[in-house]
Amino acid sequence: MKKSTTIILIVVAAFVAVFLILGATGSTITDVEYDYKIEVTDSFEDKYGNVEKPDPGYQFAILTYHIYNKSYSNGISTNPLTWQMKVNVGGLNYSWSPMETYSHPGYRLIDVPKGSDASGVQVFEVPVGYSASEMKGVLNAIFTYAKIEYNPNLAV
Repeated sequence: MKKSTTIILIVVAAFVAVFLILGATGSTITDVEYDYKIEVTDSFEDKYGNVEKPDPGYQFAILTYHIYNKSYSNGISTNPLTWQMKVNVGGLNYSWSPMETYSHPGYRLIDVPKGSDASGVQVFEVPVGYSASEMKGVLNAIFTYAKIEYNPNLAV
């Protein structure tokens, strides 16, 4: 029993050491930059020719983002499950609307390899009464070790 406990402790210690080493080797140089612009509308024509309208009391915030992968060798995916933009309106963060995003003519699922850039779209339903200048894009990129920073000087 004592021997198996010792082996378990050694294995756990090894996992912790690997985790700490990987966490400590995160990039200190910006690997990826992004910029965005927000457009507010009460409807849009989807890629199938249908007119999409938000729920009552809401408007669409169409966020167009631009990504430049300067140096991240693994590439960056714009899959909305990992490249999660949110729109902050009045101090609250709103998540993307999957059905409207996928049907928007500007939506593309793209991978951005090192040295490349690309643009995409995510659609949000936000309360009426706010202008685009009162909204802010917030990025939560998960499942990546790339250092990502907002750069308002990229062309969107």
